[in-house]
Amino acid sequence: MLRNKIQGLEATDPDFPQLSLAERRKKLRVRTYIRLEICVQEESASAIVTDISLDGMRIRCSQELREQDLVEVKFQDATSENPCGSVNCKVVWVTGFGHPGSASYEAGLSFDNNGEEMERSWVRYLLEQLGFDENKTFQKRKYLRASGSVPARVFTSREDETLTGEILNLGVGGALLGSKQALPQDALIHCEICLWRILPALRLPCRVLSVREDPAADGEETVYLHSLIFLGMDTEQVKLLGNYVIFLINQSE
Repeated sequence: MLRNKIQGLEATDPDFPQLSLAERRKKLRVRTYIRLEICVQEESASAIVTDISLDGMRIRCSQELREQDLVEVKFQDATSENPCGSVNCKVVWVTGFGHPGSASYEAGLSFDNNGEEMERSWVRYLLEQLGFDENKTFQKRKYLRASGSVPARVFTSREDETLTGEILNLGVGGALLGSKQALPQDALIHCEICLWRILPALRLPCRVLSVREDPAADGEETVYLHSLIFLGMDTEQVKLLGNYVIFLINQSE
């Protein structure tokens, strides 16, 4: 399945922390190892996608490519669960390496489809596995995130106030926090998550978008569900967040 091809999440721009939230979303790249089929001028060849973003992808192949070539990229291992729509791309840059007779090419492709076409493609499915939402994929929709249970601590503006809870779902833009104590809407907090002996602690600044009560069973204490949006990450935090999301995806298999 496509979700098993995700290897990590990264941001290569050195100015990543200084960018706006929308700009940071555009800079995120998903490291992958996906074997696909490309079609160029009616010739087909196998290719490997090594990373992908909202704007395009990087591939390796033996097919000779040139800048401005139009390429159709197809996901071959389609199933009833995975969408199989192909994407059209334009070659932005090409690097060749190897020896005569066994040359290989690495190329950067930019997407050349409209929003509806991208929505039906395998790219949309892949990006949603990491929690990309309406501002980061190709159609307005609710946040799609990896579900699970990760212990969390919340630090508020009061130095002596620390709340405990758990992250119930997690994506590249935010999280759903469950806690027995309600936080004010629009509150600015720091949320720290940690999976001991699996992943290091990750602490991120957040804003509380909304708060609601989770209906409790008889005799159980009320839990408050907080929708959080992440306000800032440096490049190392992006990678670690990606590892958390991927871990939760794999655990849900």
